[in-house]
Amino acid sequence: MIRVVFVGGFLGAGKTTLLLRTASSLRDRGLEVGIVTNDQSTDLVDTRLVQLLDFPVGEVAGGCFCCQFGELTKAFETIQEGRNVDVILAEPVGSCTDIISTVVRPLAEMRGDRYEVAPFTVVVDPTREPQPANSLSGYLYSQQIAEADAIVVSKMDLAPDGLTVTKHRYQGFLPEREIFPISALSGEGVDAWLNSVLSAPRGEGASLTLDYQKYAQAEAELGWLNGSGRWQTSGQVRLQDAGEELLRSLRGALYREPLEAAHVKLMLITAQGQFKGGFTAKSQPFNWEATNASAKADKGELVLNARVKASPDALAAAVTEVLTRVEKAIGLRVVFHQWECFSPKPPRPTFRLNRYGVSVPLECSNPLLATQ
Repeated sequence: MIRVVFVGGFLGAGKTTLLLRTASSLRDRGLEVGIVTNDQSTDLVDTRLVQLLDFPVGEVAGGCFCCQFGELTKAFETIQEGRNVDVILAEPVGSCTDIISTVVRPLAEMRGDRYEVAPFTVVVDPTREPQPANSLSGYLYSQQIAEADAIVVSKMDLAPDGLTVTKHRYQGFLPEREIFPISALSGEGVDAWLNSVLSAPRGEGASLTLDYQKYAQAEAELGWLNGSGRWQTSGQVRLQDAGEELLRSLRGALYREPLEAAHVKLMLITAQGQFKGGFTAKSQPFNWEATNASAKADKGELVLNARVKASPDALAAAVTEVLTRVEKAIGLRVVFHQWECFSPKPPRPTFRLNRYGVSVPLECSNPLLATQ
């Protein structure tokens, strides 16, 4: 049986960093691990990063796992080709919820002979101010937490009191949840969480009382930009300098508009090394991971993913203006070969099951009511 670990949570919570740390830990234990990334579109920073770190990866694009369930199982099969995979780590889109009913239960019901699903984990970021409960994004965030079997409080290196803060904020959701404070960057606390999800049985999972119209409105608040192409300068530059200049300029432009960033990720790729960085809020430092970021180069590949509370037109205009400014300021020119800027479509899950295995229509806000 292959153990499947789904890790959800809001955009920028630290899911990818946790999964990469987890994958390395599993490899150190002698286990073969694969990773499945997920997005509303293609050209993912996360997929490129996983590939560069030499883990088998499957990408599910064009919608969340729930709306692309067939593609999810195909990605599982792709990862296993020629390998004896022990564990699959899978990260749903950060704007998605209702994962228990639309992904975890269908996989357990339909492919339970092959896949053993771990307790569903949701990652929360204690350094980030929560959205107002009556806002659309606050509604989405609270629904994600409500369906967790286990909660990981991330970035404890940046917020030592984050566990206390998180309990205070979400005590109504947390009484029966196991909580794991971790720092994915240092590795502190990761093994305790990993040992639990590798051994514990799948939880019953909460059946959310979910308003799908409100859910769709919350996702549609976000502008979604995915782009990939080439960058070039007139002279050699340090990868970290070039990457941080682009991130500083992007963050400045978004907050001058003002446009609120949910998560922005950038990756520069050269033969000499790679830089991957991002940000989630104006007040937070950049987070970055790199291989030989001090290396110098004058050209390479670029992948940009931005999720911003803005219309697609406003987001595209802000990014275009930044690229023009950076070219004038430091001579760094970006040419995109792939570029897509949009708002997510309303979610239409392939399956939606309650805890009794009964199919539930989206119009039914509480799956427990549909028992026959």
